[in-house]
Amino acid sequence: MAAENFSAALARLLQHEGGYTNHPSDPGGPTNFGITIHDYRKYVKAGGTAADVKAMSLGEANRIYRTKYWDAQRCDDLPAGVDYAVFDYGVNSGIGRSGKVLRRCLKLPDDSSVVNARRHRGEGGRCACAGDGDLR
Repeated sequence: MAAENFSAALARLLQHEGGYTNHPSDPGGPTNFGITIHDYRKYVKAGGTAADVKAMSLGEANRIYRTKYWDAQRCDDLPAGVDYAVFDYGVNSGIGRSGKVLRRCLKLPDDSSVVNARRHRGEGGRCACAGDGDLR
């Protein structure tokens, strides 16, 4: 797939992730652009504070999403639609889990590469999978 899909996928993801929140009942704690304080500390600044998360720029969030989710899951190598589904699933459930679910949907061995998705498309070029219906 083309690298330009990342920008559209990130824009779509951020529609659901929103801006800064720090709700007491949210186990993620301070979160901005969908990036929790835990991930901020992991990827940006080990001793990051709620104020750092709140001040995070969209550019920082973009770099985190690009390197730690999109590139880590090789989404540029996946078919359109599948790239976004894997990206979104990885953000919300973890990048290891997204690959496992995709491989199971495609009936691939657990030790195979997720990039094999492009070779295992069903009728009409679709991959039948759990989630919001068929993935293109």
